Amino acid sequence: MKNQILSMLLFLIIGYPQNIYSAIVKGSLQKIVEKTRFAKCNEPSLAAIFEKTEMENGVNYNYYRLKLTNFPLSKGDKFILIYRNCFGKSQKLADAYVNDKLEIVLLIPKSRPFILDDYKCRLGLMSLGENVDIILATEDLKKGVTSHIVMLPLETKSSSGQRISIELRNFYALRYECIGDGYCLGEELKTISRSGNEVSTKYIRAEKDGTFSFGIRPGVIGRTGGFATITVERKNGESLTVEYPWGDKNVQPSIFQ
Repeated sequence: MKNQILSMLLFLIIGYPQNIYSAIVKGSLQKIVEKTRFAKCNEPSLAAIFEKTEMENGVNYNYYRLKLTNFPLSKGDKFILIYRNCFGKSQKLADAYVNDKLEIVLLIPKSRPFILDDYKCRLGLMSLGENVDIILATEDLKKGVTSHIVMLPLETKSSSGQRISIELRNFYALRYECIGDGYCLGEELKTISRSGNEVSTKYIRAEKDGTFSFGIRPGVIGRTGGFATITVERKNGESLTVEYPWGDKNVQPSIFQ
């Protein structure tokens, strides 16, 4: 079953429980994502390991393999594998259980079972900054890990380890999120957002783990799209800037398989 590809269309819902879109389920998934996205090296994690890029019918696809580490497993444990895009759509990919060898076995409808380490997915036709979460959660949604994949990242990183990235949060590319990591606990930062002739400034503080996030709406009255920048400045004068397209300059129908 090595190199077996899981082929599922993006919005094809297979065997999904009736309440999968309930506020309780969405909240549970969000907690798992927030808790595990910046997992440290000794914490449970689900990595998406890039393998290759291939062109098919004029479309470039990136292939990824999932790797679970540091997650305690016992024979018979039950899990679910979930896909969630950045526009709020969630999809159950498979039920899963732990076998005698302490391997996670995915139960794909209309397919023979195979091991999580054999799972591969591919992404194509993604907009800049568009992202997906692959979530492996316990059946009760109380524990889990997340693999966060951005096929075409909008990001920059300093030589001292700070990083900021811009991620899409709206299908029409009118809402984004700026995410940073590598900063000091409670560090005060100045953010400057520019779009067209509009400039806005605000101050934020990094969380205890050195991360931060805030929303951006780059839309300008009278325009359907364009380019914008976000700058994050430290008190010592260091700064990072990312330029990104918005609106009709960054709309692309994505494919997940």
